[in-house]
Amino acid sequence: MKILILTKYDNHKNDATVGTYNNVFKCLSNCFGSNNIDVFQFPKPSAYTFVKSLIFRTPFCETWQVRREMKRIACEKYDFVFCMSSLFLEYIHKFFRSQKTIVYFQNIEQKYYRDKFEITRTLGNKKLYSYITRIESNITELNSKIIVLNERDNGELLKLYGKKADLVLPISFSKIDQTYLKSLITNNDEKYVLFLGSNFYANQQGIKWFLDNVSPYIRFKVYVVGDCCNYIRQFNYDESKVILLGYVEDFAKTMVNASAVVCPIFSGSGMKTKTIEALRYGKIVFGTNEAFAGIYETADGLFLCNQANEFIIGLEKLFDSTEDSKFNSSSYNLFMENYSFEAFEETLSNFMKELH
Repeated sequence: MKILILTKYDNHKNDATVGTYNNVFKCLSNCFGSNNIDVFQFPKPSAYTFVKSLIFRTPFCETWQVRREMKRIACEKYDFVFCMSSLFLEYIHKFFRSQKTIVYFQNIEQKYYRDKFEITRTLGNKKLYSYITRIESNITELNSKIIVLNERDNGELLKLYGKKADLVLPISFSKIDQTYLKSLITNNDEKYVLFLGSNFYANQQGIKWFLDNVSPYIRFKVYVVGDCCNYIRQFNYDESKVILLGYVEDFAKTMVNASAVVCPIFSGSGMKTKTIEALRYGKIVFGTNEAFAGIYETADGLFLCNQANEFIIGLEKLFDSTEDSKFNSSSYNLFMENYSFEAFEETLSNFMKELH
């Protein structure tokens, strides 16, 4: 079987999109041999290309070099074209309609950009929302097999475009041995909860809300890891209570020694990488409905909190607990059974074999 993967730029960047691409590539290579997998990586668009696409409604990331490569690749014969983002649906529509195609919706992009516009209310994001909606609507005219991250996105897909997914395939990570994780636990008396996030709108909204409405009323310190620290610094929170770490060299140790991970996320689409990663490290997680989107299994370490007082009561109870909360077996087992690469590979491999 010969397969072409169409994927986003920046595949060495550490984010959910890249992690999913790497897992798909590894899985397909294991199933069909890496020599049978071709990859086209769309270049990151320049500001000029991006603005031109918005104004003239050209396909996402399109340049004359991309058009040339698409024409060349379309002449090849593939058993499947595996598109890693609905942002590239216009290329499927234009160049690969006669071939068998699979589209992996890692977000319902229309919802993602709608939420972004509703928070920012900027003209640029309004135009971007309209542009993305037009691109994604191409799915209505294609016979592609569709993969989504969770049933919530499956429902959005049906509501917006009248189509249901053929497979639900959630975010996954490689496993970390629990013996190693437990070896990182220290006897440090400082109790803290951890927020992990890149510098994008849903993280900015969520962590600021938490620091304004929850942090002043709990005894835990709050460690913030990731690029979202760049946004939070402007508000000058109490540095003895809110510790902005940014990039952390020894991330595993910082994560393992947190009493819990907090995920106060209120908008977005797809699944939340930070939630799955917390489970991967065996952490107790306090999160909103949005943070737990796509997680349907129960675990002793998951606490649903949609209001400030729910976070406060839960975290204060944890602070007073005499039990060691740094490794939660229930969270870790939930990850291993549902969100490890092994679980991902089994599901996708079976799906591809059935299609073949």
